[in-house]
Amino acid sequence: MRITVPASAISESDAVDVLIAAGFDVSVRSDQRRGVGLLVSRDGETAAVQVKVRQKTIYEWDALHLLENAQERVLVVVPVASRGLIDAAKRDRRLGVVSLRDRLLVWDREEIHSPDVIVAAHASVAVPGRRRNPWGRWAIMRAYFLDGEPRSQVELAKETGVTQSAVSKSHSALDGLIVRSASGWRATDRLALWEML
Repeated sequence: MRITVPASAISESDAVDVLIAAGFDVSVRSDQRRGVGLLVSRDGETAAVQVKVRQKTIYEWDALHLLENAQERVLVVVPVASRGLIDAAKRDRRLGVVSLRDRLLVWDREEIHSPDVIVAAHASVAVPGRRRNPWGRWAIMRAYFLDGEPRSQVELAKETGVTQSAVSKSHSALDGLIVRSASGWRATDRLALWEML
């Protein structure tokens, strides 16, 4: 059965779903300089990863260009991976690829065809109005948990790698746990945020 994944539905959460289904441990991390990324672990090895979501298929040259400035591994998430992109990932272990339609993960120069669990996870993608995973909200909650200092929405957006609009929406969703003060936004109960993560 082939599943059509609309380009507008692709997000970082899709990469997390594929990695977990393929047997990886995944956690979100934030870095003030580079925004939000992932820590990916398997077989005792942990790697810091920048996730690059592309709404259209990219090719080998584009992927190599992404690696030029990368300080860590890069995981490219696309609807369908080109043969050139897959081959580039098989040559350079710093490049990983998630091809959603093919249910394919290329990691550490190895092609991993994800189990049918991925099919079930993406079956609802084509249904209009599906609930999106709150990946950005988790990053914001984690940022508040790790640093209790008040800051503006713009500062928090820069720190977590999401838009200011996403920060504002997250504040609304976390009503009561996040409050605004004269010096900026802050968490009222950091432990409650941790328990929600």
